[in-house]
Amino acid sequence: RWNGTCSIRCSSLFGAQNVWTRKSIKEALKIDGGKPVIEAYKRIKNIPDIEIYGNFDDDFHHVGIISINFKGIDGAFVADDLFSRYDIETRAGAHCAPLIHEYYHTSSQVRFSFGLNNTKEEVEKCIQALQQLGKEYQEWLSQS
Repeated sequence: RWNGTCSIRCSSLFGAQNVWTRKSIKEALKIDGGKPVIEAYKRIKNIPDIEIYGNFDDDFHHVGIISINFKGIDGAFVADDLFSRYDIETRAGAHCAPLIHEYYHTSSQVRFSFGLNNTKEEVEKCIQALQQLGKEYQEWLSQS
């Protein structure tokens, strides 16, 4: 019965989880620098017509979220293309921090979440999808 105080058994499980988590994070940080978000950011910022919100150049002080927009393309459209064509899930639209949209003068952003479990292959898949979509969107906008 849970009475608000964790039992010894429960405490030992939390302790084991903590040790496993710390060990896993340390191991992940050894693999490829453990920063798939940095690798993704460095590659995404070079794709034409993508606006990236936020600065990852300090290589340390950030979370694993990259927010972007393609110039002239609605974020929901981009997110739908990423999922339906490339099986890449993102969040799109307005998010829970409306002041961010005010600050960046946007009404929508496409947000990628990268974590320690993402692989180089997944980052590469994301980059290739964005590059291909960028080419297609440029062509589509030039015909409009």
